[in-house]
Amino acid sequence: MVKGDNQNMTEKELHRLKRPDLLTLLVAQGREAGEMQEKLSATTNELHQADRQVERLKARLNDKDEQLARLKDKLQDKDAQIARLKDRLDTKDAQIVALEAQLEDLISGRFSQLQNADSLREIARRLDLMLRTAQAVADSYFKNVLALPIPASHGAPKTPAPAPAAQPEAPQPPQGQWSLNDS
Repeated sequence: MVKGDNQNMTEKELHRLKRPDLLTLLVAQGREAGEMQEKLSATTNELHQADRQVERLKARLNDKDEQLARLKDKLQDKDAQIARLKDRLDTKDAQIVALEAQLEDLISGRFSQLQNADSLREIARRLDLMLRTAQAVADSYFKNVLALPIPASHGAPKTPAPAPAAQPEAPQPPQGQWSLNDS
């Protein structure tokens, strides 16, 4: 069977055709073949473009996968850093509790000593000593806190901690005045 002009022809019908009709039929089939060849070419070009686009998308996807892996690594590093900082904070909290207990012991011991004092001068001296001791404990604590390294986050430069300001000398009670034992 031969296809031409959208009709199916048998071999007998084809043999009955005259030469000009056969030539017309061949020209029409030639045109159809050319059109089909152009369509095939266009479809092949579209397929090649789609393949190139798929390859570009695969490359971008691979880049994104690598970026995701780097971000996961950074996240794990940050999680580990947070855990270390939490541990340090817990340690410092325990130190604060211990220092507060120590300060409370010092204060309660000093107040009991004040109750046994005989004069205002002795009370002032002991109170001054108690306050100096409390200040020394506080200064020691702040010195330890300020000495802790501060981790740089997001590229911020490390800045040195400021030195604690020197405390002025507490005034001494006047000598020879206002004593309860003076008569």
